Amino acid sequence: MLDRRSALASAKPYASPILQIGEARGFSLLQVAGPAKAISPITGKLPSKVGTALQADGRILMRTGENQFWIIGPENDGIAAKLHDAAI
Repeated sequence: MLDRRSALASAKPYASPILQIGEARGFSLLQVAGPAKAISPITGKLPSKVGTALQADGRILMRTGENQFWIIGPENDGIAAKLHDAAI
């Protein structure tokens, strides 16, 4: 499993009076690929069109491509383990 680390950890400091770059914590972003009929038993209903999102069970489910989804939820959400266990 990959280690979690901030993308900003090795970035040079950025100073601007207009733009402030920071890091949001406390959520997870999971990218999943596969047929919706294989994923939806675990996630629930998935968006039917690319570029659309649904909200369910404290998560935001986005269809980012054909058979590609983002799942945004709480940091310690167990959905990744459930999807992993169901993977072929």
